[in-house]
Amino acid sequence: MIHRMNYPRINQHRHLLRAGRRAIVAVILGGCGALLAILTLASAWWFASTGATTAAVGAFVVLGGLTASVLAGSAHMLLGARRGIALAERNRIGAESEDYVTATLEVLCRDGWRRRGSVNWPGVGDIDNALLSPGGEVAFAVETKTRVYLWEHLQRVYEQAAWLCRRHRCRAGAVPVLVPARERGVERLERGVLVVSPDRLVPALRVAYETARSMAP
Repeated sequence: MIHRMNYPRINQHRHLLRAGRRAIVAVILGGCGALLAILTLASAWWFASTGATTAAVGAFVVLGGLTASVLAGSAHMLLGARRGIALAERNRIGAESEDYVTATLEVLCRDGWRRRGSVNWPGVGDIDNALLSPGGEVAFAVETKTRVYLWEHLQRVYEQAAWLCRRHRCRAGAVPVLVPARERGVERLERGVLVVSPDRLVPALRVAYETARSMAP
């Protein structure tokens, strides 16, 4: 089975690539700034040594301003690279959380469940994991968070589950699921969303499937 790279992992690579580019530009600008600084001092010294004080001051002001601008650009690029690395680290944590939850869900695939990761849908972002029960009776939209989540995340996964249900015409409906990947012993219902930690995820989904199927018309 070919596994698609999840969005946090894609974003991690993008941020690292951009940070690397900015770091290279920062080094180049830093080198140019150093050369300009040497040229500024050499020009000012040469004009001063020939008695052209005004020219020395002018050279120092003009070349010094150019040097300052180039070095400021280098510093700006370095700060951008630092921010990019920080964002890449955040995405790395999110990607590892999604990979962990995905690996947990693979247990269900051995029993005839179908899983697809990073599913595009009409709303914001993607569906981290879309599950269909055996026979396609029940759909599950599974959203992964590291620990913290907001009510907006609950609302979004609820809408994702409804969209999956319509798309696949699931006879027994759909179940929205949010998984705090770094929690343990969590299993509760919040705003109509099943919030469950990875250690309880598989049995909780099986129970939810049986419940939804038993209640289907």
